[in-house]
Amino acid sequence: MKAKTIIAYSETGFDKKMNEFLSDPSIEVMEIQYSATILAFTALILYK
Repeated sequence: MKAKTIIAYSETGFDKKMNEFLSDPSIEVMEIQYSATILAFTALILYK
């Protein structure tokens, strides 16, 4: 199992980074933990 952290300071940038990472057909996502604050959007993705 591996982890990927994604951080962006705008919703549009966050969506772009998430979609880019999740479009890889060779990964199997196990869990996504998401958080949004006034300053940033973050996600921790656990995958195989």
